[in-house]
Amino acid sequence: MPVGDEIEVTKTTDSALTGTNLRLILRNLNIKTVICTGNFTDQCVSSTVRRLADESFAVIVLEDLCAAGSETLHHQELEIIKMIYCHLVHSDDLTEIMGLVWQPSPVERPACQAGPFILYFPQGPLGQALSNKGGWWM
Repeated sequence: MPVGDEIEVTKTTDSALTGTNLRLILRNLNIKTVICTGNFTDQCVSSTVRRLADESFAVIVLEDLCAAGSETLHHQELEIIKMIYCHLVHSDDLTEIMGLVWQPSPVERPACQAGPFILYFPQGPLGQALSNKGGWWM
């Protein structure tokens, strides 16, 4: 359930962009960089990442916050999508790049059954911080 002004998009297929208005929401909010996490790295996460990349979004996958039916499937899919469709980052590295301190959310959220789950940021401090770390968005 969304909190405050959070936007909820109901996903009905492998890709969070297929059959939803997520692409339009991201464009209308001037989102350039999308960070993905979720279950089923080899299915839902991969499908969403590929569609986002095809739509010209800069995509980051938090490799330690994704999962698949097996470690083998998880790692094989990450090898396939990295550097072609997305950049892989460990969640600890991302929080360091962004200068964040992780704090548990004061809002209780229900356990999620499937992904992908998307965090998104407009062009600005995140894009600049990531550029400074590795030149990803040149």
